Amino acid sequence: EFDLVVLSEIGYSLPAPQWLGALDRAFEGARDSVLLVHWRHPVEGWPLDGPLVHRLARGAAERAGFRLATSVVDEDFLLDQFRHPSAPGIAGLDGKT
Repeated sequence: EFDLVVLSEIGYSLPAPQWLGALDRAFEGARDSVLLVHWRHPVEGWPLDGPLVHRLARGAAERAGFRLATSVVDEDFLLDQFRHPSAPGIAGLDGKT
């Protein structure tokens, strides 16, 4: 198990079934958070693109019981952080909650 699993710039290189399998393993192995970062622009010759990678991740997170805690839609990239329901929020890390 890991506190944080980061999946960055990898999702679009896998066919959807393999990406879903990787996501399932990431959520199973994360005690606290799963963080994804991917390019938003079209990619040539790869099975998936960044927006689809993140849509599939949101479904996998929901199935695993994780919630979307942070989402950034930048001009160039997407960033999503999913948190386990038992993980403390940022304020909880320093004992304030």
